Amino acid sequence: MANSVQLDALLDIVDAMEEISIANGYATDVATVVQRFLDWETGRLDVPLPAIGVVPGEARYEEQSVPTASTSVVRVRTSVSIQYVYAAETQTEVWQSGYEMADDIIAAVSVDRTRSGNALTTRIVSVETDAGNADTMDSRGGTAAGIVFLELDFWRKLTVS
Repeated sequence: MANSVQLDALLDIVDAMEEISIANGYATDVATVVQRFLDWETGRLDVPLPAIGVVPGEARYEEQSVPTASTSVVRVRTSVSIQYVYAAETQTEVWQSGYEMADDIIAAVSVDRTRSGNALTTRIVSVETDAGNADTMDSRGGTAAGIVFLELDFWRKLTVS
């Protein structure tokens, strides 16, 4: 069975994250990309840093056509969180590395916003960091993190039987 366009688009994001390296023109050499949330607040991670976790979220469906007896066209908007975790021992490292990673992630997902033709578009919604958190280096053992929030748009035909 073939993958859904949503799955292919998500896998394309994972592939784009794996391309982030200094050799490819980015500021960061990403060591790890996983398809899950990275629990960085409860102690040292089980993966090498810097690390990226790609996590799909809510999908919203909007009817775009009048349903017939057999089909309906809907627009699907899926939220995706790209979490990044990196080593930082000083506030300067938190700021510099954090913003460089966010910029690299945004640049990597912007290379092909259609996710190899599987999405209508990929929108960057927002970026959240812990750059202003005074206890980042103390309570988390020298790690800092951020999240780039995306939204993927798809057309989907629903078949009614």
